[in-house]
Amino acid sequence: MASPKDLRLLSYYVEIVRAGSIRGAAARLSLSPAVVSEALSELEDIMGVTLVRRTTRSMQLTPEGEALLQHAALVVSAGDKAMATARRASGKATGTVCLTLPTELSVSWLPPVLRAFEASYPDIRLEVHADDTIVTLPSSNFDLAVRTTFSPKPSQDANVCACIPLEMVCAPDLLEKADSGPEESLEQRLMRIGIIGQASGSRNHRTIEAFPHPRKKSSSRASTALKALKITAPRRFVVNNQLVAHQLALEGFGSSLLMNNNVSNDLEKGRLARIHPAYSFGYVICRAVARDRYPNRPTQAFLDFLKDQEELPSV
Repeated sequence: MASPKDLRLLSYYVEIVRAGSIRGAAARLSLSPAVVSEALSELEDIMGVTLVRRTTRSMQLTPEGEALLQHAALVVSAGDKAMATARRASGKATGTVCLTLPTELSVSWLPPVLRAFEASYPDIRLEVHADDTIVTLPSSNFDLAVRTTFSPKPSQDANVCACIPLEMVCAPDLLEKADSGPEESLEQRLMRIGIIGQASGSRNHRTIEAFPHPRKKSSSRASTALKALKITAPRRFVVNNQLVAHQLALEGFGSSLLMNNNVSNDLEKGRLARIHPAYSFGYVICRAVARDRYPNRPTQAFLDFLKDQEELPSV
């Protein structure tokens, strides 16, 4: 009979093959690449054969690896179906879910999500930890994490629970001080106004990606020739929290790249302005990740609820 450890190693092996790489499987499993690589080596030692031939650029299954994959995939699939059946049969979901997510998501994105979830699952208690420190989920006490990544375009991935446009904003009076008038380019504005934000790469400068806005056009005759840009602009302030960057932008200390749902009210009230309406600045892609491969019922209920959120913020 296969031991729990054997089943875990087989499930990791299937994820490695599905992802096409150790790193990709590690991201899906919320583990470090070193842990996944060690699991593959351990499985090969148990089997006494080489399952995967790895180079720095590619991964190829051996004949033994192909044969094992057919059986391992059936085992993992059967386990997934068994757990799904058990969850459905376990009755009403009750208990506590401990969630960690970045601070800026807790300001405007999270409250309506919690309100809707609470209405559907009144017997599940949520503990929310808003923290910009990235925790190692498998060894933590958190049941669930919301992870964020950047993308130039919205994502249709099944694990995405939110796709939030980014806005490069500043105090309106900073735009009014422009000597070049309304035809001042995005690069000129960023170089003149400067950027407030977290340190990444050089502490003195930050590179910003900008894309021609799909719905807005500049009044400039050159608007039809707009292209995607990478602009390295001076960083006026380095902060460790996007809420601080938001406040500094409101006070006129420079421009800041912030999530749309955190600044939409300021834009509407005229407290902030888009630094160049002809450009968009990508999206924050939010994915819900469970600590355990087979989460308990309340955690699975919240995970499924997040993945079913279909209303995305408007561009």
